[in-house]
Amino acid sequence: MERKLVPWMALLVLGAACGSEEQSPSPAPTPAPGPAEPAEPTPAAEGNPQAGENAPAEAQEQTFEQRAAAAPAVAPTPAAQTAGTMTVTAQVCTLDGPELVGEDSFRAVGPVAVTPDGHLYLIDAQYKVRRYTVQPGEGCALQMDTTLGEGGLLGLGEGLGRRPESITSDARGHVFVSSSMNGTWRITGTNTDYHCQETRGKLTINGQGSVGFALFGSGTPQKVSFTDTGCSVAEWTYSEPFERVDSVTFVGNRVLLGGSDNAEGRPGPHLARFYNEAGAPQGARFGDTTDNLSAADHFCHVHGGVECRAGLCVVDGNCRKVRVFNNNREVQGIVDLMRLLGLRYPWIAGVTPPRQGTAYVSSVQERGQGTRVYQGLVFRVTGL
Repeated sequence: MERKLVPWMALLVLGAACGSEEQSPSPAPTPAPGPAEPAEPTPAAEGNPQAGENAPAEAQEQTFEQRAAAAPAVAPTPAAQTAGTMTVTAQVCTLDGPELVGEDSFRAVGPVAVTPDGHLYLIDAQYKVRRYTVQPGEGCALQMDTTLGEGGLLGLGEGLGRRPESITSDARGHVFVSSSMNGTWRITGTNTDYHCQETRGKLTINGQGSVGFALFGSGTPQKVSFTDTGCSVAEWTYSEPFERVDSVTFVGNRVLLGGSDNAEGRPGPHLARFYNEAGAPQGARFGDTTDNLSAADHFCHVHGGVECRAGLCVVDGNCRKVRVFNNNREVQGIVDLMRLLGLRYPWIAGVTPPRQGTAYVSSVQERGQGTRVYQGLVFRVTGL
């Protein structure tokens, strides 16, 4: 499971998952263990919030290292959630190696990818790629592979536009790391196979690793064809396009687009629609066409989707929800991500496609309030 920032920053979509401007929420209460639903956050005008701008003057004068040392580590309290016939639970993972911490409310950890051989890859706050081995056992323990890059930290580019910002994987075990302006790298194990320099923006890939789509900003997605030695890129022509494309994600063999149409310069309702690889629509657009915040199918922003037991789970990071649909695009339930992960008000960086009902979620949470110190966390989520 990504956000959109002001024009050139739109590349930072996650991907999760994730691909929208973070909305400036009012602080949400710490999740309680009871079943009561928390109040829906009130959306604010789109923009890139400067979290911590109202922090005490003495905190702003401290260095980041001083603030990080003083800020208490995040202690999640996950709580099971029910959505339709699914009961979803989360475990926070322990990670060895350098802690995931940064000054950016979106980037203390980036998206994550998991390969069939039991390895998890992520992008940290310094835009380095890390590789972890998922340790056996009931708990979620991740052991850092220090043979990747330099002591376990793989740098693939430096500077705005050139550094890696999104990551995904295929069913064959290849990992694809993409940037906004410096293309995509393919990694197998600890080896960087090649650099596909022509792609622009966040990449999604099909299960075979043969076809992907790259999205830069809210423009037209690029269609990318991959082989074991390189790639080719072409503009993707698809029918009945959204005026603004928020995200593009492979869900099985279909392509899920999130987007909206603008009327008189105003953002319209956020909707989703399936297409095939050739660009033909697969069914109608779905979501709340009236833009009613209380509607069960209301999207604050479509960050991507994954196949799940009910049919389709759509990640909506701005509302901190996963909206669950059946194959007829009827809402079956809602997973509240604040309660599931046990975090006060997280930013969801990414959600991996579930394998046998298990997925991994990367999330960012501020340490305390007004500290401007953000901690990256990884959770193992079961029941999907």
